[in-house]
Amino acid sequence: MMSFMYRLIVTSNARLHSKFKTQRVDVSGDVVQIRGIIFDMDGTLTEPVLDFKEIRRQLQIPQGADILHYIDSLTCQSERNELHSKLEEFEARAAGQLTLQQGLRELLLFSSEKGVKRALVTRNSQDGIAAFLKKLGSLTSCNEIFTHMLGREFIPPKPDPAPILHICTEWGFDPAQVVTVGDSIDDMLAGKRAGTVTVLVENGKHNESARQWSDVHLQSLKDVSILFQSVFDITRQSD
Repeated sequence: MMSFMYRLIVTSNARLHSKFKTQRVDVSGDVVQIRGIIFDMDGTLTEPVLDFKEIRRQLQIPQGADILHYIDSLTCQSERNELHSKLEEFEARAAGQLTLQQGLRELLLFSSEKGVKRALVTRNSQDGIAAFLKKLGSLTSCNEIFTHMLGREFIPPKPDPAPILHICTEWGFDPAQVVTVGDSIDDMLAGKRAGTVTVLVENGKHNESARQWSDVHLQSLKDVSILFQSVFDITRQSD
């Protein structure tokens, strides 16, 4: 009986290596079996819209404090509810300006053709996920675009690895066979702590703190799509 093994070949091709500038992955011919991809949403599959500096200012959250952790650590229930409501107002306004990243359609179609599972893990709410899916609409005809769509309602959220490990367990995959794609240090920390391959989308900005936890850092989701299409390989294996 024959089956397919999907592999991410970290190429030694000089042109690709120069373009994508892989940092932590040995490009001498390493092979990583890839069975699933877990995506962040805001700033990864969508253009960055949320102004976190303004959110901190209006919610009076100290610089450097994790927004969700800070709100949930407040002892006063009414204060927690008020800040969550204000945060949701920011997210609702951002949803009205939501723009999908270039390369998203190609990446979803390609991974679907390869039979690679896809999931979504975000610190946004389920309402934010619904707005994204509405925008995604008929962009692609992929069946079952995401097997899981976890928002911050899943406790604990990123940067804890729990949501990523939960999906890997549900899929029945070793985390080493999964890629985490995101644009922030929270995404990279969660993915690395879970044991997945981590791909950072920098959106034209140099994010040194997140780079430290990424296996590969790229400028855009379009680059991620090009990278995967350049280095994915399918090998027929005997069971």
